Amino acid sequence: MKLPINHLLEVRSDDPETGRRARLLNVCLLAVGVAAAVLLVVNLADYTFSGDELARRLAAYAALSLLGSAGIYWLNRHGRHRPAGYLFLALIILIITFATRPAIYLFEGSTILAYVLPIIMASVILEPWTSFAVTTVIAVLLLVAAKTAGLADEPSPETIATLYMLAVVAWLSARSLSQALRRTHDRATDLRQMNEELDRRVAERTQDLQQINRQLEDALQRERAESSKNQAILESIADGVIVFDHERRAIIANPAVAGIMGQPVDQLLGRTIHELVGVTEESETGAQIATAFAPDASAPVRLTFPVGAQIIAASLAPVFLSGESIRGVAAVFHDVTKEVEADRAKSEFVSTVSHELRTPLTSIKGYADLLYMGAVGAPNDEQRRFLQIIKSNADRLTALLSDLLDISRIETGRIRLDLRDIALADVVSDVVASLMPEIRNKGLQISLDIAPDLPLVRGDRSRLVQVMNNLLSNAYRYTPAGGQIRVSVSQTNDTLRVDVSDTGIGISLKDQAKLFQRFHRADDPRVREVSGTGLGLAITKMFVELHGGRIWVESQLNKGSTFTFVLPAIRPPEAAAKAPARPAKRRRVLVVEDDDNIADLIRHHLEGDDYQVMVEARGQNVLPRVLADHPDVITLDILLPDMDGFDVLRQLKDDPATAGIPVIVLSVLQDHASGLRLGAADYLTKPIRGEDLLRSVRRAFGELQPHERPTILVVDDEPDVRQWLRDALTMHGFHVAEAVDGIDALTQVRRTAPRLILLDLKMPRLDGYGVIKRLKADPATSHIPIVVLTAVAISRESEKVRLLDMGATRFLTKPISVESLVAEIREQLAAAIPEEAEGA
Repeated sequence: MKLPINHLLEVRSDDPETGRRARLLNVCLLAVGVAAAVLLVVNLADYTFSGDELARRLAAYAALSLLGSAGIYWLNRHGRHRPAGYLFLALIILIITFATRPAIYLFEGSTILAYVLPIIMASVILEPWTSFAVTTVIAVLLLVAAKTAGLADEPSPETIATLYMLAVVAWLSARSLSQALRRTHDRATDLRQMNEELDRRVAERTQDLQQINRQLEDALQRERAESSKNQAILESIADGVIVFDHERRAIIANPAVAGIMGQPVDQLLGRTIHELVGVTEESETGAQIATAFAPDASAPVRLTFPVGAQIIAASLAPVFLSGESIRGVAAVFHDVTKEVEADRAKSEFVSTVSHELRTPLTSIKGYADLLYMGAVGAPNDEQRRFLQIIKSNADRLTALLSDLLDISRIETGRIRLDLRDIALADVVSDVVASLMPEIRNKGLQISLDIAPDLPLVRGDRSRLVQVMNNLLSNAYRYTPAGGQIRVSVSQTNDTLRVDVSDTGIGISLKDQAKLFQRFHRADDPRVREVSGTGLGLAITKMFVELHGGRIWVESQLNKGSTFTFVLPAIRPPEAAAKAPARPAKRRRVLVVEDDDNIADLIRHHLEGDDYQVMVEARGQNVLPRVLADHPDVITLDILLPDMDGFDVLRQLKDDPATAGIPVIVLSVLQDHASGLRLGAADYLTKPIRGEDLLRSVRRAFGELQPHERPTILVVDDEPDVRQWLRDALTMHGFHVAEAVDGIDALTQVRRTAPRLILLDLKMPRLDGYGVIKRLKADPATSHIPIVVLTAVAISRESEKVRLLDMGATRFLTKPISVESLVAEIREQLAAAIPEEAEGA
């Protein structure tokens, strides 16, 4: 609904510019009319009551102004815009001139200032140049008035010059305004026509491509027209766009890219994409660019790079012509600085929260381990069940924190892979063997199919183990008892393919689309029954892609799923056959294990490290076999078919002929206290990792002398953590000294001469970095191994390397299990013995 004032201002005109000037004239006419009406009423009243002649004359001029404005308004409303404008200016000039009496007052400053109004209004309601015409008319009137009044010195040249200067200013202002409005109108017209143009272009483009070979000249003309249209489209896009030719030089750019790249468009054109992005062809980003310009390029390539304080994301897509090879690349640039800053803030938040949660979690997990191991008395069955629940949930929370940190580090690029040439088949075999007991305990069947003579892959073994663990764990957790799991490794062209198939509950098509999104879990009661964070598959996908591979799933609801990932192969199969022969086996290990698959796995790890392996499946045969074959080390399972493994251990330690042979317990039972109390050299919980087994066996050959009781200095500002470490290490035969901060640690080192230091990083007064620096700078303490034990999240490539370069021996993250911590301490002490001997 229009307001009355809008109706009064409305004019009829087909030309937007003329309409704008006419509406502005109406505004001026209404303002003059209102002012004239008010003056008329006021002066008539004054003349009526006082008889003042000046009031009568002003009332007459007001009436003239009111009538003139009304007449001019009528002309303007009926399309006579230009005559109306001239009449209005003439009315204003006449009123100013003749209302000023005597004529001498015309040349006062206030009257001259009044002439500014028609000069300015002339350039606005008519053409910009009319300001000069009106100024000329005013100058002539002033000259005539001065001559008529006999004023020889008026108007002064300064007055005339000032009026013309005002005319110039009015002309420039009105001209700039007109041009700006005209450009705005043209741009709006272009935008309105753009949708129609785009629809028309689709049909035209199809027809043009069909006629290229028949009518080359017509095609060239259409291409020129198309180029003009594309340029118009580019200029209207908010994101920056640059088109590069096959030589990688910028040939087209839209205005928006100038603001994003911080350079004018003419400085961008002609430069190569490497110069614009600021990278070399040999860099990682340079390799991505080469991929986008490759002749067989098909998918867009995305990369990010800095421009000053900004972070710019670019998407490079190849440009083709039908039936031809690549003609160039279109790059879309977008400023993602805010997104990157938000991600960085999120990562810092995750890191901080992780640290704050890990500190109390360390105490919870540590003391639960001590209670479970019987540090204050053997727990009953109900207490053991409660402790197992605590331990299970603490482990689950630890895994969740680790998953969150992994995702944060991957997204921010702070994670680095320890890439080596590895046999993917060995990784798969180790993971299958480690999870075999859980799979079989659930009543599932599993088969492993590995093709022969597979090439190697370039990868991080620990991360690939994590990938396989996630996939295989999901397979057995979501497969009901009686189901089957199949794992296969094969070669497809230049990639290795791993398939993990199951006959489980399957995944709906709806959930498959979101399967690799973080925190996504299917809305299925059978899924909710299994605990999980919804992060495993998201991390799995990230690690596979970091290795240059890809992962996907095929599944049918209630029939099963197959997860598949592929990694690039790096070495032909025959390369492995040329490996040098191993030296002759010398040390002998007796493996006491009734499960053939696990026994074969242990044999595989030990024989790979030059041990001679013997296997015994029954407990009652162990002692006679040891007396006959004299092994150097024994690995012992607890759950044997004919007798308890602890009874076997007791027999071995009670017999003087076998008491000195180190026994390493390998069991699914987490009864470390009983095993260590009976004399076991180490206790490993299944599933075991190959490196843990080898480390334990090696330590058994170089074990510390029984009479030694090493002093461990624990440096931590958390009293609960110090108490847990003191109890745990004391129970395992260590003497423990404590320090509450870095300054106290330096004092305790000189007082207690520890064999090893467990050091936290975040402490008051002097942090862990300062402690390491001072200890390693002092020849009297530089030989002491320092194991960093902290809840601070540290990236591998920066702070962790810095710590190791400063002299730290190992880096461990809280929370950590008692057995893992003790095993690490023993390994570091054993490794330090030769160094100390050399120093002596």
